[in-house]
Amino acid sequence: MEMRLFTFYHLSDTVHAVGAVLTPRGYPRVTGAAIEERLERFRPPDCLARNKAVYLSPSPEFKGYGLTRGYIYTVLAADPEFHDTAWLTSMQKNAFLDKHGDLMTKRWGYASEQQLDDDCLRYWSGIAALESSMEALVREATIIDVSADLMDVRSMESRFTSGSWDAG
Repeated sequence: MEMRLFTFYHLSDTVHAVGAVLTPRGYPRVTGAAIEERLERFRPPDCLARNKAVYLSPSPEFKGYGLTRGYIYTVLAADPEFHDTAWLTSMQKNAFLDKHGDLMTKRWGYASEQQLDDDCLRYWSGIAALESSMEALVREATIIDVSADLMDVRSMESRFTSGSWDAG
């Protein structure tokens, strides 16, 4: 049976050569340990563990992922699992409130434990949120092209599409 490959994008501040195979780093780049532990508790057995995955985007725009800068790699990968990172927002917001305290808590309020659990289930289900920011998890990806310059994705104007991937 022939393996079907899909084109994705990967952002990394590490320089890689065309033809290199990206493999999992063993830890996620953006989220904290508490968020990863909660997500892992809800991971279905048939889903790839996040610490054993390479993170990819279906779009070369990375503004909605919480990443700031890096080289944009075009990659080929097989067997992608799609998950919406918008479902991580409630957990990230609670972590931010824990760190920055009262002023922001009054403005936003904490998400309940039930909402956090529900958002974990939604993440693993692959259901898209209203303001979606999909990621693909794969076991490995092969680089087929690379941007020549280190990109600051926070200030990057939409060079590839007319919209943005802001998850809010």
